[in-house]
Amino acid sequence: MPSKSRRAASRQAQLKRRRRGRQRIQEFDAGPTEPRSPADDDADAAVAVMPATPVSQAPARPHRSRRQTAIETPLRYDYLGTEIRQIGVITAMIAAVLVLLTFLLGG
Repeated sequence: MPSKSRRAASRQAQLKRRRRGRQRIQEFDAGPTEPRSPADDDADAAVAVMPATPVSQAPARPHRSRRQTAIETPLRYDYLGTEIRQIGVITAMIAAVLVLLTFLLGG
């Protein structure tokens, strides 16, 4: 059975791979074009112009901010209760040792 640190490292690596898999599709604007001269207009008039057909694009995914993602998927700490119990036991043992030493050393 893997240790807690290995499980945590495995989970972090899994999340990192998942983030790398979600690469955004970059969309670029056409930008400014070169100005046309009147001579170009005459040459284009002789050529039949076909209407431009729109290129099908993938549907845009909704952008999510980190705040929305955190709200949607709350983190689960399955080991939190166990660790708090261990901290409590160790604290109680230290307190008991201090009380015992106080009486033995004559406080």
